[in-house]
Amino acid sequence: MEPRTFASVEDFMRSDFSDENACVIADIEMAGISGLELPALLARAGHHLPVIFVTEHDTPATRDRAQREGAAAYFRRPIEDQALLDAIAWSRAGHRRNA
Repeated sequence: MEPRTFASVEDFMRSDFSDENACVIADIEMAGISGLELPALLARAGHHLPVIFVTEHDTPATRDRAQREGAAAYFRRPIEDQALLDAIAWSRAGHRRNA
């Protein structure tokens, strides 16, 4: 894996990224555009990346919205390392099958 980090959704969307063999891990609460808005932005831009959401502020409404947005996975912090690695592997494998 070759992780890249971004300070915001806007920074990520302006970057040169590939859909190939990739996924996005997005914090729900960031400055600017919410991580929950990322799947729709990706789709409008013609990208098909699985998005794994993380949050420190879990609520039923947030979980429901993440599910409606097509979350590949959803985690409350703190995140168990192996669970996150498994979600990354699962989302990347599923993305390759559906591409």
